[in-house]
Amino acid sequence: RIDQQIYGKKVRVRGRTQAFRHVEVRAEQSGRIISEPVKRGARVSQGDLLCEIAVDDRDSNLLEARSRQEQAEFEYEASLDLQERGLQSDVIVAQLKAALESAKAAVARAELALARTKIVAPFDGVVETRSVELGDLLNAGTVCASILDDSPMLLVGLVPEQDIGSLSVGAQVEAELLTGQRVAGEVTYLARAADNISRSYRIEVEVDSSFQDIRQGITAE
Repeated sequence: RIDQQIYGKKVRVRGRTQAFRHVEVRAEQSGRIISEPVKRGARVSQGDLLCEIAVDDRDSNLLEARSRQEQAEFEYEASLDLQERGLQSDVIVAQLKAALESAKAAVARAELALARTKIVAPFDGVVETRSVELGDLLNAGTVCASILDDSPMLLVGLVPEQDIGSLSVGAQVEAELLTGQRVAGEVTYLARAADNISRSYRIEVEVDSSFQDIRQGITAE
């Protein structure tokens, strides 16, 4: 008599670790670096200062824009009062309203230019590279630093075409590092199309954040 038994199929994949995301943070305003940029390897939180650009005339531009807005508001309110008494044409009122809206837009642009003198981290992570030093002159688009989001870390590999049907998003995975340490994770992504050369499918596995500093290759199964 043969008893029915269930066997689990193991799919063995060689791969590597990868950060969840990695971005280069660039300056949106030009100017000179006036404070010590954040150090490489430093852990930062979203909104932390990475690089600071000199304010120069941006604060005075903002004061000027706000003064023009106040004047435009006064003139527009006065025109409305005159219009109610039949002493101001609708055309003039419309022109003054447009001038007020333009002044408000100028204030918004000046505020944004001032805010962008502080280049901040877009998310929690680790500073992977630092591209500038104190006193450097940045142009718009220059990289201040690159930030690596290592929580969670990903295990990335290529699954042969004949084995892709055995895997699904949400499947539990065990991985063995080159150090011999074993970690567990969950499949979060399976490519729908195979690589044109290898005919294999990309797989991504999220591992626990306690292994966020792993930088070595892995063999997963």
